[in-house]
Amino acid sequence: MIYIAICDDQIHQIERIKKCIENMNLKEVNIYTFTDEKEMISFCKNKNRNFIFILDIVLQNKVSGIDIAKKINHLFEQPIVLFISNYLEKVTDIFEVDHCYFIYKPELERRLKDALEKAIQIYNNNSRTISFKSGMDTFVVPLSDIYSIERIKRYSLIKCKDHTYRVLDDFQALFPKLNGYFHQCHQCYIVNFMNVKEFNKKEFILKDHSYVPISRSRLKETEYSFQMFLKGL
Repeated sequence: MIYIAICDDQIHQIERIKKCIENMNLKEVNIYTFTDEKEMISFCKNKNRNFIFILDIVLQNKVSGIDIAKKINHLFEQPIVLFISNYLEKVTDIFEVDHCYFIYKPELERRLKDALEKAIQIYNNNSRTISFKSGMDTFVVPLSDIYSIERIKRYSLIKCKDHTYRVLDDFQALFPKLNGYFHQCHQCYIVNFMNVKEFNKKEFILKDHSYVPISRSRLKETEYSFQMFLKGL
């Protein structure tokens, strides 16, 4: 089941967005609509589910959709944010916060389908997990929680948001359990593109401010793969 929350202070715009989504004939989708961001956040928190949020950037009560997205990214584990606006000059502001897509409202009917399909792809990937043994215990971890994997001698270190797991599985054993967002950029490192904050020709800087090196022999392939990943967002 996919959960979508729409927040816009204009009822006719909400109905317009909702109609576009309904015309896509998506299966197992719940759509919730709000004109007040506080009501939306409270409702979604109580649902205890992952949501795709469709947010207007400029609301009449002078609340910024950018600020709402910052709260959402802080309060929710894996939110996916789509911004919509009548104002193209707001495009530069959206890079202050993690988001999936920006839609110019006059082009809503033409753009929403592609935006939502990409959001759903991320939504589904966020739901995928990996299981592995670390010591005597077996763990199940969302793939989206993994930042990188480092190979040190006989062990692989699976570095997650809040914990690092040491496993015996090598990269050959781990790769089939991963999704297309993971890439081996070094003989000893696998990076999760979804958790990359910055990229240069020497390393990736991740969202937790850690670094993943890129080997010279893998630079061209890594650069191409990362560009393809960005185009897919």
